[in-house]
Amino acid sequence: MENPKKYNVGVLEEKTYLFALRIIKAYKYLTDKNIYVLSKQLLRSGTSIGANCREAAYAQSKQDFISKLSIALKETNETIYWLELLHDSNIISEESFTSVHTDALEILKLLISIINLYHRPGKNARTKRIQKPLFLIKIPLISEEIRGKVSIIRFYPAIVR
Repeated sequence: MENPKKYNVGVLEEKTYLFALRIIKAYKYLTDKNIYVLSKQLLRSGTSIGANCREAAYAQSKQDFISKLSIALKETNETIYWLELLHDSNIISEESFTSVHTDALEILKLLISIINLYHRPGKNARTKRIQKPLFLIKIPLISEEIRGKVSIIRFYPAIVR
């Protein structure tokens, strides 16, 4: 039987699935420490990333595909927020935080790359105009040498006909 997927996001699907498994383990650890509210928020946003990526693989259109991945991007950003909150409140260790945070940033960058790839204007003369970014994301850099600096990622709007 032929695979009915319209879009291949294989690497992303695998990474987000493995990330969701890590988030579930983190949830179990946090609930054992009686941290229920933050752990539930982390669980919801962290597992939603993979679900949206898997849903995007069967999108009905290019716009639907971009929409699903954009939702996954938002969920990734929210997950990073909860991880930072848990870290900054000394609930999770530096080592645990760095490991999961690095994975989350990798997924974030993959999502941004894929979304930008599908947002690229075509070769049609109408689409060659210079576009302003749809939105920017500032990613804090954690390395001690560059603490306080940010990496800026730009999103460009799709040209819909």
